[in-house]
Amino acid sequence: MRRLIVAAVLIVAGAAGAMSVTAWVVLLSAQVPQAGPSSALLWTQPAPSLAAVQAYTFRYYADGATTGAVLAGVTCTAVAAVVTCEAPMPSTFTQGTHSIQITAGSVAGESGKSVPFTFDYVNAPGTPANVHLK
Repeated sequence: MRRLIVAAVLIVAGAAGAMSVTAWVVLLSAQVPQAGPSSALLWTQPAPSLAAVQAYTFRYYADGATTGAVLAGVTCTAVAAVVTCEAPMPSTFTQGTHSIQITAGSVAGESGKSVPFTFDYVNAPGTPANVHLK
């Protein structure tokens, strides 16, 4: 969990130039979503049609990387004019906090990067070993 600290200062000028200073500090908790090997990414994709989106190649950029990797297993569906795409979480992430950005590419070029999405990647526990009787 991450915490966001918000601070505010109010300065009030009073009579005869006297000043009063009041400060507030508020601690807010911001939940960072958790992801794991069985998680999936989900996003909406602007496009002229579902057929156009199905021809796109999607890339992901992890942790501010300048070079993207192809996002495998992307499937997209359309309801009315909204195209929603889904892909399995890439297996390249290690335990900890990460960010991911996605682009869409076609023969015309690559889109800009999405807004970064931050998450905590959690691995499943290791397989127990050396099981025996005492």
